[in-house]
Amino acid sequence: MTTEQTDGRRRLLTALVMLSLSAALLMLPCASPVAAGAATAAGISEIAGVAEAAEAVQAVEANEAPVTDALVVYESGYAVGSRTIQAELQPGPNRVIVGGLPATVDPRSVDLASPGTRVRVESKVFDSAARSLAFMVVPEAPGTASLGLTYAFTGLAWSASYVAVFDARLDEAAFSAWYCLSNQCGSPLAPRSITLVAGHPNVLAGKADVRGATGLGLTAVNVSCPDTLRDNSDCYLQAAAAARLPARMVLLIDRIGVTVTDPAVSRKDEPRVQLALDMTVSPLDLPLPLPGGRVTAYTHSADGTAHLLGEDTVAPIGTAGSVMLRLGAAPSMRVEKVRTDQKKIGTSSWEESYQIRITNSGPVQAEVVILEEFPGEWAILQSAPASAARTPGGFARFNLSAPAGARIEVLYKVRYTL
Repeated sequence: MTTEQTDGRRRLLTALVMLSLSAALLMLPCASPVAAGAATAAGISEIAGVAEAAEAVQAVEANEAPVTDALVVYESGYAVGSRTIQAELQPGPNRVIVGGLPATVDPRSVDLASPGTRVRVESKVFDSAARSLAFMVVPEAPGTASLGLTYAFTGLAWSASYVAVFDARLDEAAFSAWYCLSNQCGSPLAPRSITLVAGHPNVLAGKADVRGATGLGLTAVNVSCPDTLRDNSDCYLQAAAAARLPARMVLLIDRIGVTVTDPAVSRKDEPRVQLALDMTVSPLDLPLPLPGGRVTAYTHSADGTAHLLGEDTVAPIGTAGSVMLRLGAAPSMRVEKVRTDQKKIGTSSWEESYQIRITNSGPVQAEVVILEEFPGEWAILQSAPASAARTPGGFARFNLSAPAGARIEVLYKVRYTL
């Protein structure tokens, strides 16, 4: 055999081997880790439980995808997310992979339900690094299934804050309400809906004596975040605003006890009178109820310069009436309280008489508000020189004026039944 014949045979054998390899490669099935219905060696179908199937090359970017689920957020830093997943389930076991979740999901809280179809969930695995859940599910019959995902996670909280700007010339205040969403859950958020719920749910990570808040339907509000809320960031949303609320500066005597009439008692132990901004709110001005929160109060001098009056926290504003901001001590006012009479008139009823003495050592007349609290069912039988009104919070309120440099007395008699 000549050298040319040998080389020719070698080239022919090489060509045949290449053709065989090409044919073998064409017969192999294509595999994708997220392709719906791709068969695996164990006979398990893989389903991508996301809104759009991701390509394998996009897996690295999946960790940066924002959470787009519907979220319910509690003040305590606990939140609940929900999502509906459409999955084409094959006969036998199916692995459903759900991505784009918060990094702080509690896997023990996760529920995958299938309303209208019977699907058994055999296992669930949470990968916090990939922010994904993998479920092993077995349908009673193959086909399209609508799966409802519910999960709880930490690191997302909300709070309410308010700003009041007092105009002393008009006895009015501009008032604005804000909701703050604070994201510390390790993931960006772009939820399709957000519901803020006042009150603290009874979760094992919370206080042992908390059993949830009553009337949550009255203290829940739906909001929308205009931009993606990045991790370790806050978003402030204006909830309400009123340009002109009736308001005035008062001196507040708030539920003081009986004064100890001992000359040795130092002034620091005397009941304190507080400077307060008293605003009147109404459903006509603000969308009540509003949650409790911090209030920052300002005023302006004659040249327009803004000055800080002070800050306070207010309880939830549920009904129309007075909202009192306690801004600090009023050193020009002194107060004493004496019980002048007490008698038992029944098995669990008493009548008591009190005298409250107020001394205004300041240079101007002061508007004074006195708040008194009594146990059980109560009624004011007599009062002078000011009458008493019952507040929505169940206190007795007296309004009166204290002239500059004068001393005035308030006398009242109360009956209460335990």
